[in-house]
Amino acid sequence: MTDTASPADPSDVFPGVADWRRPVARLALGLAVALLGSALVCAVAANWPAMPVWARLAGAQAIVVLCGLIALALGRRDGAGQPRPALVAALVLGGIALGALLALIGQTYQTGADTWQLFAWWAVLLVPWGLAGGAAPWMLCLLVGNVALMFGLAELTPLAWMTVFDTPLGGMVAGACNLIALAIWEIMLMRGATRAKWGVRVLAALTLASLGFSVMISPMKLDLLHVVFVWLLISLSFWFYRVRNDRVVLAMVAAAFMTVSLRWAGDWLFDGIDGLIALPVMAGLILTEAWLVARLLQAGHGKTPARTDAAQPPAVAADGSPPWYVQVLLAGAAWLAALMLLVTTAFLRGIDEPSDLLWPGIVLALAGAGVLRLKRLPVFPRQMAIALSLTGLGMAAVAVLEDAASDARVWAVCFGFAAILYALAAERVLRLLTGIGMGVAVIGGSLAVHQQSDLLLRILFSPAGDVFQTSLMPTAILAWGAALAFLAAATGPAARQRWTPLAWAWALVAQAGVWLAGGVPLTGWPALWSLYTPAALALAATVLLPVFCMAWASAPGLPGHAPGASRAGPGWRLGACVGVLGLSLLWMPSPGVAFALAWLLLGQALRRPLLTGLGVLGGLGYLLRYYYQLQVPLLDKSLWLALAGGLAWVLYVAAAWGARAARRRAEPDAPARQAAAPRGPAWRLAVITLGLAAALGVANTSVWRNERILAQGQVLRLALAPVDPRSLMQGDYMALNFEVADQLRQLRPPGAPADAPVVEVPADGYLVLRHDEQGVARLQRVQGEPRPRAQDEIALRYRKRAGQVHIVTNAYFFAEGQAERYEAARFGEFRVNDGGTGLLLRLLDAEGQPL
Repeated sequence: MTDTASPADPSDVFPGVADWRRPVARLALGLAVALLGSALVCAVAANWPAMPVWARLAGAQAIVVLCGLIALALGRRDGAGQPRPALVAALVLGGIALGALLALIGQTYQTGADTWQLFAWWAVLLVPWGLAGGAAPWMLCLLVGNVALMFGLAELTPLAWMTVFDTPLGGMVAGACNLIALAIWEIMLMRGATRAKWGVRVLAALTLASLGFSVMISPMKLDLLHVVFVWLLISLSFWFYRVRNDRVVLAMVAAAFMTVSLRWAGDWLFDGIDGLIALPVMAGLILTEAWLVARLLQAGHGKTPARTDAAQPPAVAADGSPPWYVQVLLAGAAWLAALMLLVTTAFLRGIDEPSDLLWPGIVLALAGAGVLRLKRLPVFPRQMAIALSLTGLGMAAVAVLEDAASDARVWAVCFGFAAILYALAAERVLRLLTGIGMGVAVIGGSLAVHQQSDLLLRILFSPAGDVFQTSLMPTAILAWGAALAFLAAATGPAARQRWTPLAWAWALVAQAGVWLAGGVPLTGWPALWSLYTPAALALAATVLLPVFCMAWASAPGLPGHAPGASRAGPGWRLGACVGVLGLSLLWMPSPGVAFALAWLLLGQALRRPLLTGLGVLGGLGYLLRYYYQLQVPLLDKSLWLALAGGLAWVLYVAAAWGARAARRRAEPDAPARQAAAPRGPAWRLAVITLGLAAALGVANTSVWRNERILAQGQVLRLALAPVDPRSLMQGDYMALNFEVADQLRQLRPPGAPADAPVVEVPADGYLVLRHDEQGVARLQRVQGEPRPRAQDEIALRYRKRAGQVHIVTNAYFFAEGQAERYEAARFGEFRVNDGGTGLLLRLLDAEGQPL
């Protein structure tokens, strides 16, 4: 794979005196925001009982206020152009803190509000900060809005979540909303209100994914949905080809069309002909479409659109290979075609045993690699040769792995064959796919080695077993190999052709494999060393990988560095490496973040935006996975994340100060120009203030209303039946199912026999309840308003969401680690006001005693 934004020659890497500190400062700032925001989410989810409720609410609001005040202070000194990164970071962190505050209110008062309402309010309150902060807060607002839309479609329809998105309606609504957001972002981009074209690409991906998924699962017939989808593809193609030439979006459009057309063709072919014929035909179809798309995308380079971006990537990379987005399409098509051909060979007559596939597979793989070495080979025959060679590799792998997958020697054979094919292939797409095969063989061989020893049983049942039983050791090897391959590729065009596919293949496999890998904190590393030294060494290698990348990025005189670059003193370089080492040590329980940091550093140093994007996505995804690692307490996670975020903030301040100092020395008149910079626009300060006031107003109004219900509401006791999962942002909870809800679902007309049809109750209404002799509320009737009712009756609002009846709340949030305490819960005690609004106060045991 080629990242077309990579430098054409090594002198383009970190060309300025202070340049290496600027990207480090940007990375440190982004890391600080992500880590501090994650720490706050974990702290809220921990539901720490030692901290009083008022302290939690006041602390969360204080963080929101602090972020707003920092943004105001920075905004006063900001010019009239795009907001500075520090201001954007303050607003994004404040936006995350705002979501945590809203979740904390729901957790504290057990309101049971619809999930979509939390995210909808969050998105609405983020709008002012999106206006003031530009692309990053806007994207946070749009992503939160997408989550609100997803939950809203699930909760406001009579279908379950997966069913909603298995119907065309859900995808159409989500796609339409994202399409509107895409149009607005395009207008902002064309008018100069933002320079972040990545927002267009994210929204285009969301739009195409939503509508494409609806088309994929809809019936095979020409209806309005299919017409709309085709019209959308044509419109987006015209706009991003003729008006604003963005070939990355065009590649997304092409991928959506190829995916849907393959489904259409499959429905037609499998209805008319045998599967052994249909699969090769479909393989040929996907290869033909990929060839045509590649030609069209590269042909568009010569066109002159009405408007284009200066940063538009070229249609051909520096070494003459297609750009990365074309290579991704070609690789995906070749892999899919090879999979279809491999399935076809598995059902061919005359093949009795998988071992019969070995020599035909070897011959086919080598023949395909040989064809690819022909010069001036057109794209379509090249794609056919890639698919056939990959099919041969798959056939050989199936033959040798049959009944021997637990033998490490067999995995070594697979690795060797893939390596030979990689060396023989003169095609980057095939090299990328065979490199992925090599990475999978490394992981499979490592696990096979340990399955053959009695260490497996000892490690699986040890406290450090998560480090061993997942793929940390092989993924550490692959990550180091990928980093070294990326650096080797920076030495020249020939090396780039040789090493870049391997680097990308191993980086992708390592980042995917580490998703299932765990670590231990620094204090547990000596015990891991005593238990199993290779695992401890793998964890140490994971810690040192980003330090190595930082050392290479900042040290002069190494391959890929410009002459005279990075002339900062050794103290700066040593300080940067020590700071990165501190971050890695704090992340020892979560090694995937260290991998992501390595890709971020390499991506910035080598000018590879795609590698930087892998680091961003890998880091954010692993932080989400880290939240659900139940073996690490949430409070501990919050502490480690906060320490790492604070250290990242210190790194940002130091690197930014050093970069500014170096720039002042290089440009003596820079301070004068900065002093003459205009004050920040008044509208930006006003919008930030408005957003802060709205956030605090909504939060405190909700607190005031809930406190009134708790102080003045009637006491109500309902019987329940619980279970317990974990909620994102709100922590551990016990899912509640009340007896009155079951009665409501089985409600029949008064006096009707037991086999009479149940009454379909309205989506929203009120239960009229009366306490029995044991003090438990029993259902009397259902009505549309809280009144009329007798003096000894209580009206309680209910809601029907996704076919389920919600009585106040369907969950009770408690502190982490207290699940056993609430297993004895049999009743829920509520406070209900005159309007029928209730709050869950506490859970009671079978004797009516509070838990």
